Amino acid sequence: CVHKLARQLPPNEQKGAKDALILAGNAVFKIFHFGGAFGVELSQTVTGLNPGSKATLTVPILAVRYKETDPFGTETGVWVNGEGEWANGLVIKNRQWYRHKVEFTVPDDGRADIQIRFKNKWPARKDYFIDNVTLEAEEAEVSDTPTKPKDKPKPPPPPPPPSPPPPPPENSVTISAPEGMAVITAVSDNPDLVIVVVPKGTKVEIN
Repeated sequence: CVHKLARQLPPNEQKGAKDALILAGNAVFKIFHFGGAFGVELSQTVTGLNPGSKATLTVPILAVRYKETDPFGTETGVWVNGEGEWANGLVIKNRQWYRHKVEFTVPDDGRADIQIRFKNKWPARKDYFIDNVTLEAEEAEVSDTPTKPKDKPKPPPPPPPPSPPPPPPENSVTISAPEGMAVITAVSDNPDLVIVVVPKGTKVEIN
């Protein structure tokens, strides 16, 4: 498989000439073998088409069949999204451009998966040329309104500061007195001293 440049072709095979091998541009893609059976597939995926619209793929192919007599010895085929068919020597004439044409409806994903296949059935000399492949299709509409970027979610609030430690408890003394007994308290200048005055015969329990 090679690209043949215009300067590599004789005058009669230049673009616009009687036996032109170039239909557009300054080169043609050539697939060939000097004596072996072979098969080749070219593939490409086109995206961004308008879903539901009609489209047409045209693939010009020229086969040099030399002295081949079997009409099925030469076959080429084109498929779009799995739909297509082969053409053989009954319609592919020697050294004449044959234009495969596939009409299709663009699927919801806007894609066109294209396969172009070449097959030389017998171990014999064969040349294929392919050029000026065209896809007539509508592009999907693109909105002129720029898409507003989504606002970033606000970060969560910081955790509240830790509560201050509770103040140390004040010195306290718990006294349980029998019912009917009065309790009189007094303040001493000594913080480590507790004085309890009880009637004679009353037992004091310290926990």
